[in-house]
Amino acid sequence: MSEQLSWFDPASTQTLLDGSGNYWAIIPRQGFYSPSWNLVEQDVPNQDGNRLRTVLAQPNVVRQVLLIKNTTESNYLANVRTLRQAMNPKRGAGILQFQAADGTVRQLNCVLQSGLEGDESSGVRGPAWIKAPCVWRAADPYWYDASATVATYSTFTAKTVVNSGDAVFWPQWSIHGPTTNLTITNVTTGKSMVFTLTLGSSDVLTIDTRPGVGTVLLNGVTNEYPALSATSALFSFPIGTSTLNFTLSGTSGATQIVLTYKQRWLGV
Repeated sequence: MSEQLSWFDPASTQTLLDGSGNYWAIIPRQGFYSPSWNLVEQDVPNQDGNRLRTVLAQPNVVRQVLLIKNTTESNYLANVRTLRQAMNPKRGAGILQFQAADGTVRQLNCVLQSGLEGDESSGVRGPAWIKAPCVWRAADPYWYDASATVATYSTFTAKTVVNSGDAVFWPQWSIHGPTTNLTITNVTTGKSMVFTLTLGSSDVLTIDTRPGVGTVLLNGVTNEYPALSATSALFSFPIGTSTLNFTLSGTSGATQIVLTYKQRWLGV
C-alpha cells in the first residue's frame, strides 16, 4: 500500500491528491509529523534562568506542494477552478486526510492559508501544469482518527478506557433512559459528571465535552446543562488507561450509556 493524501471540503466531498485524478502531492512537504511548541516560562527572582510552567502545542501549519496537471490548457484551468472551490477557506474548515503506507488513516481539521494564488514563475508553471505550494493551518493542532471509537455500556460495573494517542481526548456521551440521577466518574482523574435528572424510556441525553462546544441536550433540543452539579466537569481522558464508574438508579434492560471519541495524534 502506498501513501495517499486527500482533501474533504466542508460538504464532505473528497478530492484525491494522489495522482489518480489531476492532482499530485509531490515533494517537498513539511509539518506532517508534529506541531511546533510554545514553552511557557516564568522568571524566577534572583535565580539564573527561568522556570518552565507549561508546554502548549501551537496551531499546526502543514505544507504540501501540489502538481495540477492536464493534457490541455482549458482542462488544466478547469482543474484549478475545481480545486480552488473545494479548498476555499470562506466555506469553512475542511479535512486533510493522510493514509500512511501501513494503512493508518489520520485527519487534520484545517483551512487553506495559501498556495493557490497562481505563481507562474519559470520552473513552477508549464504547458497545462503548475506546482502549487499549498499551506494549511489547523487551529486545533492535532490529527484525529478517521473513524470514531464507540463503546456501549448496558451493564454499569467499572469500565476501562484506553487512550493510546498523543494527547487527551474529549468524548461525546449518549445516555438512553430510563434512569435517574446519573453520575459518571473518571476514577483515574477524580473528575465526575453528576446529574440531577430523570430520563424516561424514550429519552436520550447527549453530552458533548469538546472545548468550544460543552453542551448537554435532552432529546437534541432541551438544554440540561443546569442539571449538572456545581462541582461537575465535562472531563477529558488523559493518555493511558482510565477507569470509569457509573452510579444510577431506575434503570431497565433498555438503559444504555454510549461513549464516542476519536483519539488525537501529534502527526501522521
